[in-house]
Amino acid sequence: MRWLAAVLSLFVVSAAQAHPHVWVYTDVTLYTESNKATGVHVHWNFDELYSAAFLEDADNDGDNKLSEAEAVATAQIVFGDNPEGLYPFMLFKFGAHKLDHFKFENVKIWMGEDETLNYTFDVMFDAPQPLESHNKIAFFDPSYYVAFEQKIDMQLQGATGCQQVLKEDDEILIYDGLVSPEVYQITCS
Repeated sequence: MRWLAAVLSLFVVSAAQAHPHVWVYTDVTLYTESNKATGVHVHWNFDELYSAAFLEDADNDGDNKLSEAEAVATAQIVFGDNPEGLYPFMLFKFGAHKLDHFKFENVKIWMGEDETLNYTFDVMFDAPQPLESHNKIAFFDPSYYVAFEQKIDMQLQGATGCQQVLKEDDEILIYDGLVSPEVYQITCS
Protein backbone atom coordinates (compact mmCIF):
# COMPACT_ATOMS: atom_id res chain seq x y z
CA MET A 1 0.00 0.00 0.00
CA ARG A 2 2.90 2.39 0.70
CA TRP A 3 4.22 1.97 -2.83
CA LEU A 4 0.83 3.02 -4.20
CA ALA A 5 0.90 6.16 -2.05
CA ALA A 6 4.44 6.90 -3.22
CA VAL A 7 3.50 6.52 -6.88
CA LEU A 8 0.38 8.67 -6.47
CA SER A 9 2.42 11.38 -4.75
CA LEU A 10 4.59 11.62 -7.87
CA PHE A 11 1.53 12.52 -9.91
CA VAL A 12 0.44 15.12 -7.36
CA VAL A 13 3.88 16.75 -7.45
CA SER A 14 3.89 16.73 -11.26
CA ALA A 15 0.45 18.30 -11.40
CA ALA A 16 1.47 20.98 -8.89
CA GLN A 17 4.39 21.97 -11.10
CA ALA A 18 2.30 22.10 -14.27
CA HIS A 19 2.57 25.23 -16.36
CA PRO A 20 1.41 27.84 -17.25
CA HIS A 21 -0.03 29.71 -14.26
CA VAL A 22 -0.84 33.02 -15.95
CA TRP A 23 -2.45 33.64 -19.34
CA VAL A 24 -1.97 36.86 -21.27
CA TYR A 25 -4.10 37.52 -24.35
CA THR A 26 -2.08 39.65 -26.76
CA ASP A 27 -3.05 42.00 -29.57
CA VAL A 28 -0.22 43.57 -31.63
CA THR A 29 0.08 46.29 -34.27
CA LEU A 30 3.37 46.74 -36.14
CA TYR A 31 4.31 50.38 -36.77
CA THR A 32 6.17 51.01 -40.03
CA GLU A 33 7.49 53.90 -42.10
CA SER A 34 8.62 53.31 -45.68
CA ASN A 35 8.49 49.53 -45.08
CA LYS A 36 10.77 49.76 -42.06
CA ALA A 37 9.55 48.63 -38.66
CA THR A 38 9.73 51.41 -36.07
CA GLY A 39 7.94 49.68 -33.20
CA VAL A 40 4.85 47.81 -32.09
CA HIS A 41 1.73 48.68 -30.16
CA VAL A 42 0.84 45.96 -27.65
CA HIS A 43 -2.31 45.21 -25.67
CA TRP A 44 -2.04 42.58 -22.96
CA ASN A 45 -5.23 41.32 -21.29
CA PHE A 46 -4.51 39.09 -18.28
CA ASP A 47 -6.63 36.14 -17.12
CA GLU A 48 -9.22 36.55 -14.36
CA LEU A 49 -7.32 34.77 -11.59
CA TYR A 50 -4.09 36.70 -12.11
CA SER A 51 -6.09 39.94 -12.43
CA ALA A 52 -7.77 39.34 -9.05
CA ALA A 53 -4.42 38.60 -7.38
CA PHE A 54 -2.89 41.69 -9.01
CA LEU A 55 -5.71 43.94 -7.80
CA GLU A 56 -5.35 42.62 -4.26
CA ASP A 57 -1.65 43.56 -4.30
CA ALA A 58 -1.94 46.88 -6.16
CA ASP A 59 -5.02 48.24 -4.38
CA ASN A 60 -3.24 50.26 -1.71
CA ASP A 61 -6.32 52.17 -0.57
CA GLY A 62 -8.45 49.01 -0.18
CA ASP A 63 -11.40 50.16 -2.33
CA ASN A 64 -11.29 47.10 -4.68
CA LYS A 65 -10.53 49.37 -7.63
CA LEU A 66 -7.34 50.31 -9.43
CA SER A 67 -7.03 54.07 -9.03
CA GLU A 68 -5.08 56.22 -11.46
CA ALA A 69 -2.32 56.65 -8.85
CA GLU A 70 -2.09 52.87 -8.30
CA ALA A 71 -1.95 52.28 -12.07
CA VAL A 72 0.80 54.88 -12.48
CA ALA A 73 2.78 53.33 -9.61
CA THR A 74 2.46 49.87 -11.21
CA ALA A 75 3.53 51.22 -14.61
CA GLN A 76 6.61 52.75 -12.99
CA ILE A 77 7.53 49.45 -11.34
CA VAL A 78 6.96 47.31 -14.45
CA PHE A 79 8.08 49.63 -17.25
CA GLY A 80 10.10 52.38 -15.60
CA ASP A 81 12.28 50.98 -12.84
CA ASN A 82 13.45 47.85 -14.66
CA PRO A 83 12.26 47.72 -18.28
CA GLU A 84 14.98 45.18 -19.11
CA GLY A 85 12.99 42.71 -16.99
CA LEU A 86 10.46 42.52 -19.83
CA TYR A 87 13.05 41.91 -22.58
CA PRO A 88 13.14 38.09 -22.20
CA PHE A 89 9.39 37.97 -22.91
CA MET A 90 9.71 39.69 -26.30
CA LEU A 91 11.31 38.65 -29.58
CA PHE A 92 11.85 41.13 -32.39
CA LYS A 93 13.90 39.68 -35.24
CA PHE A 94 14.26 41.39 -38.60
CA GLY A 95 16.09 39.25 -41.12
CA ALA A 96 19.07 37.88 -39.19
CA HIS A 97 19.12 40.82 -36.75
CA LYS A 98 17.59 40.21 -33.31
CA LEU A 99 16.89 43.37 -31.32
CA ASP A 100 18.22 43.25 -27.78
CA HIS A 101 17.29 46.79 -26.76
CA PHE A 102 14.15 48.88 -27.15
CA LYS A 103 12.15 51.36 -25.11
CA PHE A 104 8.60 51.51 -23.82
CA GLU A 105 6.28 54.47 -24.37
CA ASN A 106 2.60 55.36 -23.87
CA VAL A 107 2.10 52.86 -21.06
CA LYS A 108 -1.42 52.54 -19.69
CA ILE A 109 -2.64 50.06 -17.08
CA TRP A 110 -6.29 49.57 -16.10
CA MET A 111 -8.87 47.09 -14.92
CA GLY A 112 -11.52 46.36 -17.54
CA GLU A 113 -15.26 46.21 -16.95
CA ASP A 114 -14.85 42.42 -16.90
CA GLU A 115 -12.44 42.88 -13.95
CA THR A 116 -9.38 41.78 -15.92
CA LEU A 117 -6.06 43.59 -15.92
CA ASN A 118 -5.00 45.35 -19.13
CA TYR A 119 -1.70 46.85 -20.23
CA THR A 120 -1.22 48.81 -23.43
CA PHE A 121 2.14 50.15 -24.47
CA ASP A 122 4.34 50.92 -27.44
CA VAL A 123 7.67 49.19 -27.92
CA MET A 124 9.84 51.59 -29.91
CA PHE A 125 12.99 50.40 -31.67
CA ASP A 126 16.20 52.40 -31.42
CA ALA A 127 16.44 52.50 -35.22
CA PRO A 128 14.00 51.60 -38.04
CA GLN A 129 14.35 47.94 -39.06
CA PRO A 130 14.11 46.99 -42.76
CA LEU A 131 11.24 44.62 -43.49
CA GLU A 132 13.11 42.35 -45.86
CA SER A 133 12.47 38.65 -46.35
CA HIS A 134 11.65 36.90 -43.06
CA ASN A 135 10.89 38.68 -39.79
CA LYS A 136 9.59 37.46 -36.43
CA ILE A 137 7.71 39.07 -33.58
CA ALA A 138 6.73 37.06 -30.53
CA PHE A 139 5.82 37.26 -26.88
CA PHE A 140 6.60 34.25 -24.72
CA ASP A 141 7.98 33.23 -21.35
CA PRO A 142 10.98 30.89 -21.66
CA SER A 143 9.96 29.18 -18.39
CA TYR A 144 6.34 28.88 -19.61
CA TYR A 145 5.04 30.19 -16.28
CA VAL A 146 3.16 32.76 -18.37
CA ALA A 147 1.36 31.70 -21.55
CA PHE A 148 0.95 34.41 -24.16
CA GLU A 149 -1.98 33.83 -26.50
CA GLN A 150 -1.56 36.00 -29.59
CA LYS A 151 -4.51 37.27 -31.59
CA ILE A 152 -4.31 35.47 -34.93
CA ASP A 153 -4.05 38.62 -37.05
CA MET A 154 -1.40 41.20 -36.31
CA GLN A 155 -2.10 44.59 -37.85
CA LEU A 156 0.65 45.79 -40.20
CA GLN A 157 0.16 49.54 -40.04
CA GLY A 158 1.68 51.14 -43.13
CA ALA A 159 3.52 48.03 -44.40
CA THR A 160 3.13 47.23 -48.11
CA GLY A 161 3.88 43.92 -49.77
CA CYS A 162 3.95 42.10 -46.42
CA GLN A 163 2.07 39.04 -45.24
CA GLN A 164 1.94 37.71 -41.70
CA VAL A 165 1.06 34.37 -40.24
CA LEU A 166 0.91 33.25 -36.61
CA LYS A 167 2.29 29.78 -36.06
CA GLU A 168 4.40 27.70 -33.71
CA ASP A 169 8.09 28.22 -34.36
CA ASP A 170 10.00 24.93 -34.18
CA GLU A 171 13.28 26.87 -34.01
CA ILE A 172 12.34 28.13 -30.54
CA LEU A 173 11.89 25.61 -27.77
CA ILE A 174 10.81 26.54 -24.25
CA TYR A 175 9.78 24.66 -21.11
CA ASP A 176 12.55 22.06 -21.34
CA GLY A 177 12.03 21.68 -25.10
CA LEU A 178 8.38 20.68 -24.81
CA VAL A 179 6.76 23.81 -26.23
CA SER A 180 7.30 25.90 -29.36
CA PRO A 181 5.71 29.31 -28.85
CA GLU A 182 3.53 31.00 -31.41
CA VAL A 183 5.40 33.60 -33.44
CA TYR A 184 4.21 36.20 -35.92
CA GLN A 185 6.19 35.45 -39.05
CA ILE A 186 6.19 38.41 -41.41
CA THR A 187 7.34 38.00 -44.99
CA CYS A 188 7.84 41.03 -47.18
CA SER A 189 8.67 41.28 -50.86
